[in-house]
Amino acid sequence: MKRRNYLVAVYIVGSLLLLLEMQFPIKLWPRAHNDLQTTKQLHMSEVTTTKQLHMSEVTTTKQLHMSEVMTNEGSSKTESDSESNNRERKYDSNDGHKTISSRNISKSLYEFASNVFDAVPVTFLPEFKNPCWRSQLSDKGGTSSPLMCLPYFFLAGMPKCGTTDIHTKLHKHPQIVRPAAKEPHWWTRRRFTGMSLRKYLRQINGAKHWKGSDSMMITGDSSAATFFETRGLSEVGPSHVNAEFIHAVLPNSKIIVTFRDPVQRSYSRFRFMGRPAHDSQGPSVFHSQVVQELNLFKLCQATKDNRTCAYRPDTGKTKRGCYSIFLRDWLNFYPRDQIKVIRMEDWQTNCTQILPQLFEFLQLRKLDSAVIEQACRRKVNVNRRKHKPMLPETMRLLKEFYRPFNVELALMLNDDKYLW
Repeated sequence: MKRRNYLVAVYIVGSLLLLLEMQFPIKLWPRAHNDLQTTKQLHMSEVTTTKQLHMSEVTTTKQLHMSEVMTNEGSSKTESDSESNNRERKYDSNDGHKTISSRNISKSLYEFASNVFDAVPVTFLPEFKNPCWRSQLSDKGGTSSPLMCLPYFFLAGMPKCGTTDIHTKLHKHPQIVRPAAKEPHWWTRRRFTGMSLRKYLRQINGAKHWKGSDSMMITGDSSAATFFETRGLSEVGPSHVNAEFIHAVLPNSKIIVTFRDPVQRSYSRFRFMGRPAHDSQGPSVFHSQVVQELNLFKLCQATKDNRTCAYRPDTGKTKRGCYSIFLRDWLNFYPRDQIKVIRMEDWQTNCTQILPQLFEFLQLRKLDSAVIEQACRRKVNVNRRKHKPMLPETMRLLKEFYRPFNVELALMLNDDKYLW
């Protein structure tokens, strides 16, 4: 009975306390502060820590990856630079660079005629007066290295200025080998159209004359266009002129050039190119041609300098009488004592004096005066046909056009005879 009453009392007191707490939300039993984490907190902490570790690992991996990439890039750059250096070293060691270095020429000049520079040695056999060397290729059916010889001199120009007559008389000297062709035009034309160096050497026909004979014999090239023709034009004239090219191959060459009154040279060329002597319209046709070509040259002069216009192929042929322009280019590469300039007018009247001077210029042995007189007796390739003179107005135009170039030429040669 007492136990029952006790339980009822406890029940009643608990109910009253519950009602009081519901009416008055007072924490009658404050909970003690617990520093220990709950299971959920522990789980969240573990997740956060795992995530942080994962992010740290990702960051570290990314940093390592970026470091590796940067290292690889640096390595690749180094390898690329190394490859570039290797390529440069490879170029430095090839034949082209050796040729450029040994000849002291530009890369563009080497590329202008690489086959020539690669085939011709820098130095020649000292026992020969002519520039000769032994080829690495043997003769057909033979075992010895054939002798190869380039020209010792060039009768370089100008056309219609007596070059054929001078060529013929020069070859009266027993030390000058007569070539198979007077004008092979190899340096200026035919090497661009497939003629090989070996074929050119056969045309100047020299090497066979030195076998067991006079090692002081020489050969020459009398292509009259060598003085003024060129290839590789640019906005500022030719990239490389023949003087530069030939000098790079043959720096000791002797250059002979002959000039005449450019007015008469121009008309002589016109008659030579096919106008019959009896053509009554010849002088007027020539006048029209001169007017047209002078206009082309003046049109070029409006935007270009005289040198560029003189080398351009679209400014006609009249400009070939501007001798000073071409001579200046040759003097830029060859010293004055390696260039012999003569006037055709003097040659025609004083062959017996000038021919010995040419032989001396070529450093050949002196010939007897009787031999010189015999050689000069007959003129070669002289046009004796009668022809109508050019019109006075044509002569006036040409004289006016050539005057400044003649003045410059006379100053260059220190000789007023070239004023014409």
